[in-house]
Amino acid sequence: MNDSTRHDHLALLAEAAFFDLLEPEDRARLLQQMQTMNFATGALIFGRGDKGNALYVLLSGRVRLSIVSGDGRELSFLHAAEGAIFGEIAALDGGPRTADATALAATRALVLSRTALQAEMSARPAVADAVIRFLCGRLRTTNDRLEAIALHAVEVRLARFLLAHARQEAIRADTKAGQKTGRVSVPLDLSQGDIGLMIGASRPKVNGAFSLLEADGTITRQGKVLLCDMGLLAARAEGDDVE
Repeated sequence: MNDSTRHDHLALLAEAAFFDLLEPEDRARLLQQMQTMNFATGALIFGRGDKGNALYVLLSGRVRLSIVSGDGRELSFLHAAEGAIFGEIAALDGGPRTADATALAATRALVLSRTALQAEMSARPAVADAVIRFLCGRLRTTNDRLEAIALHAVEVRLARFLLAHARQEAIRADTKAGQKTGRVSVPLDLSQGDIGLMIGASRPKVNGAFSLLEADGTITRQGKVLLCDMGLLAARAEGDDVE
């Protein structure tokens, strides 16, 4: 790994969940123990039930995390993009994989073995503390999603989903990450069926929610790009009516 690549990887880790909680020297030491792997479009990175021996940090591409029911239905619960971590549960507890991970595009990832992670956690209390905080954040996110599915209308769930993506795009575009006004362009490379699986709604209901958000000016569809009004989208995400 040359100096330029190492610098880029460290910059990405500094923004990635879990690694962003570490001191720079801890990130650098973990990076030294990581390997780079490439996966072709459609490749199964790991399958549900496989032994969990590593976690992954996405450098580029997109990965779908999903499970398949006994009757063959697939439930997608996460589409990981650049900077996302996946595979951490089995890598931490040594149990089997809880989902399938499939590359939806040509994908490149940093891979940290369970052995290396466990050694760092044992030797460095700060690393173990970062893991605990990271997992607590994951649990809070899961609780929020369950609450949204149980208590909120589909258009509110969709608004929250789009707001999260819009904020990520704002960060990637180096605009004001926490902006409350203005418009952000969000590439939409997920089908309405996939979005429905992620927010707990059927595809027809997702389509209806998109129409509602478009009708009041919260979003504007431009092919495969959504132009999102951040103020209106935030209001919708809170369940407020838009005048």
